[in-house]
Amino acid sequence: MEKQELKQLLKSIQESEYKVPEGVDPYELSLKMMDNIGDIDSELRDDLILSNLFTWIYENQLSEKQVNELLWIALDENHILKGLGNIDDSVFCRTFSSEIVAACIYKHRMDKFLSKSDIEKAFDTLLKFYNEDKDVRGYIEVKGWAHGAAHGADALDEFARCEEIGYERLKNILDAFYKKININYYGYIHFEDERIITAVKSILEREIIS
Repeated sequence: MEKQELKQLLKSIQESEYKVPEGVDPYELSLKMMDNIGDIDSELRDDLILSNLFTWIYENQLSEKQVNELLWIALDENHILKGLGNIDDSVFCRTFSSEIVAACIYKHRMDKFLSKSDIEKAFDTLLKFYNEDKDVRGYIEVKGWAHGAAHGADALDEFARCEEIGYERLKNILDAFYKKININYYGYIHFEDERIITAVKSILEREIIS
């Protein structure tokens, strides 16, 4: 499916309140969306792919098994780890994949379909991305939102709310935020602080760290 064809299909789905069209396999289309989640076209990446995937994950258009598979795709070397350490367009793939991780972990918190070891493994990969990613740009002219620090914070917030995540990993989140806040090569001007504070509040509400 060509990019323009994908855009038109996703627009029509959005206009019909995200109902799956007749003859369309929602999981197969989700895989196609994951293939394009790092596209520099902000309309495709942000307005269409992210919103469609969020809605289908939250509203049970995808099975638990399929959400689980999307989680591991989002965490693989072609998504959240793609170009890790570089400051270039690969940031879009990493940061938007982290939002899919956040959605999948939210779904797990509602329905409990992942094992403790899976949650910990997913967390460790997400944390690696957040600690090692140097591209923290917020908005990029023409190409739209990258939100390197904010999107990762959204995912860490979901993990912080998971009962499977204990003291050490909660502390790791705080350490990661400390390092991210104290960089000396970028000034945060796109509400990154609010997203980070949300995750910190979630940690404190667990009453494990005081």
